[in-house]
Amino acid sequence: MKQIVLIISILLLIKIAQSQTEPAFQINRYGTANFSGVMKNPAFAGVEEKHTLNMIYSDCKKWDLPEFSVSYSSAFGKKKNLGVGAYYSYSKLGYTSSKESNISISYRMQFNDKTDIRIGLSALTFYRLKYDVEKLLEGAADPEDPLLQSLEENHDYLWYNTGLWFNYTSFYFGFAYLNFWQYDFVKQISKFNPNSVEYSLITGYDFRLKTKWGINPNIQMRKMSGNKTYFFDFSFFVDYSNLVFAGISYDYSDNDYPSDIKIVAGTLIIKRIRIYGAYKFSTDKNMREKMGLSFWETGLRLQY
Repeated sequence: MKQIVLIISILLLIKIAQSQTEPAFQINRYGTANFSGVMKNPAFAGVEEKHTLNMIYSDCKKWDLPEFSVSYSSAFGKKKNLGVGAYYSYSKLGYTSSKESNISISYRMQFNDKTDIRIGLSALTFYRLKYDVEKLLEGAADPEDPLLQSLEENHDYLWYNTGLWFNYTSFYFGFAYLNFWQYDFVKQISKFNPNSVEYSLITGYDFRLKTKWGINPNIQMRKMSGNKTYFFDFSFFVDYSNLVFAGISYDYSDNDYPSDIKIVAGTLIIKRIRIYGAYKFSTDKNMREKMGLSFWETGLRLQY
C-alpha cells in the first residue's frame, strides 16, 4: 500500500510542477520547518491557503524502523475559510507496525487583515496496529502467556482529534487535543480513552529581515495523558530569499528520556518543489552506539 501511495504522490508532484508558470512564493516556515503540520494539528488544514503536498521518509537500519508519510492540505471557498487536510503514515518497530490515515476539516474566523483563528476537527482517523504474532511467540520467554496467545494480527481503531490555530501577523499558536475518543474494531467498543489522549502545543514568531532573510524560532510541547512526562522541542530556522533554509531543533523531556538533536537543511529545486534532508541523533552516546538512535530523514514539499 505505501509503495502505491508513494508512486502516486511522486507522479502528482511531477505533473503539477510541470504545469506551473508563476514564480515561487514565500516560504511559510511554520509549515516548512516540520513538513507535517496537519499531522500534528487538524486545524492546520488550510492555514497556508495553498495546495500543499508533503512526503517524509526516515529509516533507522539497526532497528529496522522505516517511517513514511504523505500529507495534503488546502483551503477552499471564496475567502479560503474552509480547510481540508488528509494524511497517510506507516512505521515499523521490531515485531509491530502501524498504519494511520486521516481526513481533517477546519474553518477560519477572520476578525481583520491581521488576525485569523481556525478551528479544526479530524472527521476520521483510522489506525491499524499490526503484530507479527509468529515472531513474537518465537522470541517470547513464555509463549503460553495468555496475553500473547490472545494477540490478533491486526488491531484497528477509529480516533478523533480536534485543534485550534491562531495567527496574528507573524505570531502563531496552535493547540491540539488528539485521540480523545476511539472506536475499537476488535472489542467493538466506542469510548473515551484517557490513556491514548495526547496534548500538543506549538508556538513561534516569523521574522522577516529586509525581505531577504526569514527567521523562525519555534517551541513545541506534547504530553500523553497516561504519561506524566512532558516532551519539548526547541527549534530555530533561517531561510534566505525563499530559496534555501536550514535549522536545528532540540528535543527535551522532563524525565529520564534521552534528548535528541535534529539538523535540517533544504532548498527550492524547481519552481514550487522544495526538498530537505535531516539528521537526528541522541545526545546519549551509549544510546547512539548500542541502540542505533540516529537516523537520516528526507522530505519533499510541493505548494501551488
